[in-house]
Amino acid sequence: MMSADGNSDNFFDGRWIREANEGENFYEENHLLGHFLICYRLNLKSKSPLKEDQVRLALWYLCRKCPSLQFCFGMKDGKRWLRRSTNPEIDFKVLHGKGVREVRECLQAYRYNSETGPLFCVRLLIDSPDPALDTDDPEPASFHSSYMLFGLHHSIGDGTTNMYIMRYFVSLLNDVICERAIDKDEPLGVLKGNEYIAIDVGEKRAILQNDPELLDKISREFEVVESHSPYMVTGFPKPNEKRMTHSLEYIVDQDITAKFFKKCREEKVTINSGFSAAANVALVDLLQENDIVHNSYIIQNFHLVNLRRYWEKKIPHVLGVHTGYPLLVRSEVPGNLGSNYWEYARSLHERISKDLREKKPVFSHAFITLLSGEMSAAELLDDTKPFLGDFIISNMGDVTPLATEGGEEVRITHILRSTSNHMLNTVPMSIICHTFRGKFTMTFDYNSAAIRQDVIMKFCKQIVKRIQIVL
Repeated sequence: MMSADGNSDNFFDGRWIREANEGENFYEENHLLGHFLICYRLNLKSKSPLKEDQVRLALWYLCRKCPSLQFCFGMKDGKRWLRRSTNPEIDFKVLHGKGVREVRECLQAYRYNSETGPLFCVRLLIDSPDPALDTDDPEPASFHSSYMLFGLHHSIGDGTTNMYIMRYFVSLLNDVICERAIDKDEPLGVLKGNEYIAIDVGEKRAILQNDPELLDKISREFEVVESHSPYMVTGFPKPNEKRMTHSLEYIVDQDITAKFFKKCREEKVTINSGFSAAANVALVDLLQENDIVHNSYIIQNFHLVNLRRYWEKKIPHVLGVHTGYPLLVRSEVPGNLGSNYWEYARSLHERISKDLREKKPVFSHAFITLLSGEMSAAELLDDTKPFLGDFIISNMGDVTPLATEGGEEVRITHILRSTSNHMLNTVPMSIICHTFRGKFTMTFDYNSAAIRQDVIMKFCKQIVKRIQIVL
């Protein structure tokens, strides 16, 4: 790899780093099957049109300084290891007139060279025909608009890591445009394995091995989970489409976002619990419109959990994969909820909060690995098994502090993230959400062979309608 000044750079020498951990192995197995591939979309505003050489140089510094972007995989003593990339030429292209959906779906099926790297790619879209998702843009009208799409191998990191990467990139791009000096040897972030949570999982596994009653209790809970028939699949006509990941994006305006967040605080529930309640109730609304009327509905979904919350020592800018088995949330929604929405939301909040305090995701991880060993991509993608839940929610909260808005030359106006999930056998859809610059952002990634597009659109609109009703 050539250095920024055109000279040879021997930094990328293929040296062994460490043995791949469970999460990194899991996501590499998925990558080889064409699944769980990430796409981050940045809506950028810049004082001047972005130049290819400036973006390429910023990406060079990003790859050189960020440890999550420097590794690939290799086999050593029969095991998969992380090793420094040997051929990390930046996979960057400028695309003129291309639509976001076309490029995003390409990146969600992208295959990286795991043996040499890099495990990411970048596409700059110029003159894209796609309209802006909203017109409430605080940047001056004279600023130039462009889309930047990052394709990311999931072993690079979780949502927190990827937000840091977006932050580093925009900061470096500003520095390049302003011709500020950049120290290529000063690292951005610290790449950590899963040693913290692995100890916790091991302790919980030992507890289960020595407590037959607790093990039996969790076993029975999982039996109930596996007997569930999700409404998102059974309650609507099945599509006749090829199985792939489609995405629907929606940005809630700043005024509604602020009012909803204020109402959640007043009702003493987290934003995540308030939104989860809205999603569950919206699903019941659609079922009733479809003449599926019951006194109550059991909605079963999953919540992705950032396991950094359980670390005793909080370390800033820690990169890597720090998520595990998601938290299962099974709740009963009354068929005639009426004015009791916030009562239901509080019951959901209490359940989620209790399970997080008691480290339910860690216990689930310990239980499943106790029975079947490490996480297996083949097990998770076995399409002979029925879906277990209606959807999984990945809510990162307010990511504005994580992914800084940018500097004086170029700024991020929106961040949208999506992940290919069409081979997943646990849920037919993911709701990926966060707040950025005061706006709640949702991406619905769904299995096109399991859910129709019109159902997803109705579901999204009904969630927003439910949020507005309860303000």
